[in-house]
Amino acid sequence: MSATLLDHLWQSTLFALAGALVTLALRRNEARVRFWVWFAAAAKFLIPFSLLSVLGSQFSEHRTAQAAVPVQAIVSVVQQIVEPLAAPGVTRHSGTASSSVEAVALMVWGLGCALLLLRWGVRWMRIRATLVNAIPATIAAPVTVNRRIPVKLTAELWEPAVIGLFRPVLLLPAGIADRLTTAQLQSVIAHEICHVRRRDNLTAALQMLVEAIFWFHPLVWWIGARMVEERERACDEGVLAMWNQPEVYAEGILKVCRFYVESKLACVAGVSGADLKKRVEIIMTQRTVLRLNVGRKVLLAATTGVTLAIPVVTGLLGAPRAAAEETASQTAAAPAVFEAVAIRKHSDQSHDMGWLILKDGGLSAQRASLRMVIAAAYGVNASRIVGGPAWMDTPLYDIVARADNFGPGHDIPPAGFRPRIQALLASRFGLIAHPDTQQLSVYALRVDENGPKLKSNTSEFPGREPSPDGRRGVRMTPGQLIATAVDMHIVTGLLDRQLGKPVLDHTGLKGQYDFTLTGSLTAQSLPAIVHEQLGLDIEPATVPLDVIVVDQLQEPTLDTAEEFARLGGGVPPLPVPKS
Repeated sequence: MSATLLDHLWQSTLFALAGALVTLALRRNEARVRFWVWFAAAAKFLIPFSLLSVLGSQFSEHRTAQAAVPVQAIVSVVQQIVEPLAAPGVTRHSGTASSSVEAVALMVWGLGCALLLLRWGVRWMRIRATLVNAIPATIAAPVTVNRRIPVKLTAELWEPAVIGLFRPVLLLPAGIADRLTTAQLQSVIAHEICHVRRRDNLTAALQMLVEAIFWFHPLVWWIGARMVEERERACDEGVLAMWNQPEVYAEGILKVCRFYVESKLACVAGVSGADLKKRVEIIMTQRTVLRLNVGRKVLLAATTGVTLAIPVVTGLLGAPRAAAEETASQTAAAPAVFEAVAIRKHSDQSHDMGWLILKDGGLSAQRASLRMVIAAAYGVNASRIVGGPAWMDTPLYDIVARADNFGPGHDIPPAGFRPRIQALLASRFGLIAHPDTQQLSVYALRVDENGPKLKSNTSEFPGREPSPDGRRGVRMTPGQLIATAVDMHIVTGLLDRQLGKPVLDHTGLKGQYDFTLTGSLTAQSLPAIVHEQLGLDIEPATVPLDVIVVDQLQEPTLDTAEEFARLGGGVPPLPVPKS
């Protein structure tokens, strides 16, 4: 059973129980008042609160929604009560098993509904056939009937009843005038005329619709029984108010029950419905019926008004917040992309190290291989990018990309750029990649037995300027690598780029460091240089590692130099500190 249906059922059940308390408070008042309370409880099953809430939200769309924080807090609480059927497309459970259970439940519900409608349909066809075969008749004086209500006689032993929802017909059994006295027959007919005036057949048909749809809910059937009981009592009260002959009226009802068959459909109003013994007792004792005083009328009207107003007001006040949440949801769901991108091949033949900077709402890269860019897109070191074509490391590219919604002057964490870089690679380079775990040959970086030779970075350096904006920077020239304010993650990234294998940090060192490496920085000589100049050992190992596997990559369409310059390409890397 879906969550939306459960929401509607418990709300309708709560409403019906509240109606029961109201009828209890009105037990000394007229039956017609209690009848309409029960009818409202039945109608609630057909009217989810969400419909009223939608009306309020629709009205709110034409106004400027301004709600104070305390009001919104109240709305949040109320919405937990009136939230029904308001979240289309949302389910609380998913999966094949859940779908199968819901399918079986739907089949059972459909079968129960169909059997109930079939049962009522057969009964209605029998009553309809009786009405068709009945003959028009007039009632002899002094018995009177409203001239607008046709009267027909039938040979069937049906009790006097009103048939029809919109054009009722009074059906009387032939020979009833011989079994009831004139006064008894007049009181019985007066009872049926009360049913016509009250439109009891129509309200009973609506209740039957509720019973057909919600046949599985016992409270629905209990409400139906209460409606029949109160409508018969309301008609009894109407007859006694006109004739004030309780003995004659009670005898007429008892004779009808003795000689004739009761109607089996609630929408065919007869005279013998509800608890007959209780009805006769009430008729004979002539219990005093109190009319609603002004106070109770106001209380009943206020209760009804508040019940209807709560979901409407909730929708009215909650619409702006819902719109804001929807806008936020759409913004969050919007694809994370760079609005402007320019790409060119790097033409400078210098041996400077390539770099990639994420700052001021964009990306700037120079002398960057696609492997480096893909590594930045997935937040891993370049050595963990496997697969792909051979040209993934050459040629080198200069890339500049801007995101309008970030704006200059905003430092965005790398994770905020990754979806955009992935989208850039997919759109301009046709990148298709997936994560995997593979057994790789790696290097482990450890501190040697004599301790590290790295210098901790401080805010000021004697004889030289601190790094601008606190940025980390690396600059590489032939025979020299200078690093400023870098952590061990940057160190391992530098090393695995030079060595061509992943380098894992097992040093346990924290903080930021400055260092300079000099010498022939090749894959063969670098381990010895790092050991001698940094006090760190590089040891080979084989471990399972998470990697990004490149499945597809294609060469991009390049942009003009003018477009590249317009976007501000060529931002220089961190300057080298003076020695």
